[in-house]
Amino acid sequence: MAEEALEPVGLSFHIGSQLLDAEPVFVAAARAAELWRELAEEGLRLRDFDAGGGLGIAYDGGTGPDVGEYLAKLAGLAGDLGATLVLEPGRHLVGPAGTFVTRVLHVKKAGGRTIVVCDGGTNDLLRPALYGAEHPVTVLTEDERERTTVDVAGPLCESGDFLAVNRTLPLPRRGDLIAVELAGAYGRVMSSTYNARPLCAEVVLEQGSWRVSRERGSYDDLVHNERV
Repeated sequence: MAEEALEPVGLSFHIGSQLLDAEPVFVAAARAAELWRELAEEGLRLRDFDAGGGLGIAYDGGTGPDVGEYLAKLAGLAGDLGATLVLEPGRHLVGPAGTFVTRVLHVKKAGGRTIVVCDGGTNDLLRPALYGAEHPVTVLTEDERERTTVDVAGPLCESGDFLAVNRTLPLPRRGDLIAVELAGAYGRVMSSTYNARPLCAEVVLEQGSWRVSRERGSYDDLVHNERV
């Protein structure tokens, strides 16, 4: 018996990532709606109108996308089509929910630069090194300190192991905690045990309390699945 051909149930489009201006999405949505209507005239009945992801975060503290306008325009367009609107705004939702916290191990001078070496690196948060992403960085101190330009680096044996470059911050000291903010998207899922670095612990804050959601990794974890 020949297999029955499956008809598509929806129409989807994705025009890019980290969009702070939603206007290109509206242009693409209008064109997708035209295609939807043409297909309907040909007798193809669809259900989902999928605008994909791409809604960005203003990592630099600037103006982010107007979410209200984004939702209203796409919902209106889907409503006119009699379609179910599907959205995938993962980064925009979970990015602000995550902060990577690392401790300063050492502060040194090298090549005329001030290097702040931390116990967390690119194996924990890869985006700065891989994409050149510039996350907000805060030194968690209440002391009044001189502000200076520093590079925040990790402990790996890699020249590209950095979390921030050329940042003006209160001069960190050994033992300080540094928060790398807006790290909830593409943080955990891109982390690894590269360079024999156990995974960091994860803590969830909710409703005024906290709990450990993932225990700190150990060196035993690195070889747990190996067999001799």
